[in-house]
Amino acid sequence: MGRQPNDFQGLRAVRVGWLSLLYDIYGGLLTPNQRRLFELYYHRDLSLAEIASDERVSRQAVHDALQRSERTLLEAEQRLGLAAWYTRQRRLLDEALAQARRAEAAARRLGQDEVVRELEALCGRLRQIAEAL
Repeated sequence: MGRQPNDFQGLRAVRVGWLSLLYDIYGGLLTPNQRRLFELYYHRDLSLAEIASDERVSRQAVHDALQRSERTLLEAEQRLGLAAWYTRQRRLLDEALAQARRAEAAARRLGQDEVVRELEALCGRLRQIAEAL
């Protein structure tokens, strides 16, 4: 069974998402030039050729700079693990919020107004924490 045409796009989207998270956390480790090229390629979705033309450098120079940027970000994550920690905390928080919403719905069905109010407040606090992450 072969890959579907959209598999590559899906994998690329996951990779770009992960690199963007690493950039948000560790982007300060990159040089100003690396940050600019990273943002053009990953955030503005310009091609290597478009960036090379705009920057008046070769396509290979852009490619090499992006490779160095990615390596720097991945090495920082390997050493510190902050993106993995963030992802894990976010997943746990999302699960807790979903569980609180299910409990709120159950309490509502049972007519337990005081419990519903407490669970609504809990859901609000969990959303605040999620926004702060």
